[in-house]
Amino acid sequence: MKKDIVMLITDTSIKSIILENIIKDGFIPYLVCISQAPEFLKHTVTQIILIIIDTDKSITELTPFLTLYNNAIEYKSIPLIITTSNWQEEESYLNYSVWDFIAKPIKNCVFQLRVKNAIQHSNFTLTDKLLYLSNYDPVSGIYNKRHFFAVTRKLLNDHPNKNFAIFYFDIQRFRLINAFFWKA
Repeated sequence: MKKDIVMLITDTSIKSIILENIIKDGFIPYLVCISQAPEFLKHTVTQIILIIIDTDKSITELTPFLTLYNNAIEYKSIPLIITTSNWQEEESYLNYSVWDFIAKPIKNCVFQLRVKNAIQHSNFTLTDKLLYLSNYDPVSGIYNKRHFFAVTRKLLNDHPNKNFAIFYFDIQRFRLINAFFWKA
């Protein structure tokens, strides 16, 4: 399924029309009020490429949604950008894992670049995470068995005239350590 929805959470439709016109470049903008945002996000999470909250309300009014966004693992890869004239709360917004904070007035070209960067970064981080998980042990951070053999094979093939030493050691009862510390 193609991710092409930009979810616009707003407190007035006039400002949202401006934002909607800015981001129409191949994306489908959906205007949603903050009260409907959790339900809309839940049903369209696989299609949403970006969330933009355009508001001048206090962060306390957005806290339930921001807490949901921050705590749900399935939302972590969706960039969230806040646009507001309430720049005093920037740090508070960023504490909720907001990807970017844009103070108003918004310059169209700057906004478009920030949207583009957030989307590219979200795709990049997902790919990096998958690559890391396929090659490394999540507990120890060292190569997994398959990746270790692939890297070793390449090293030996690239340097056939070099001597190498491989150290092998066994940690007694590592299974207990793994069971206790494994949080991945």
